[in-house]
Amino acid sequence: MFGFNAYELVCIVPQIAIDIRRIRDFGKDWKWILIKYLSLDGSCGSSG
Repeated sequence: MFGFNAYELVCIVPQIAIDIRRIRDFGKDWKWILIKYLSLDGSCGSSG
């Protein structure tokens, strides 16, 4: 589980906005950003 504190929230919200804009400029849908943020916990693709 994520342990977000106030500083992390202040930093991650603008970063998500920047990432969405870059992905849209590249011509992709905003949902592609999920690939980046789903892998933060390290459980994506692990077995067991």
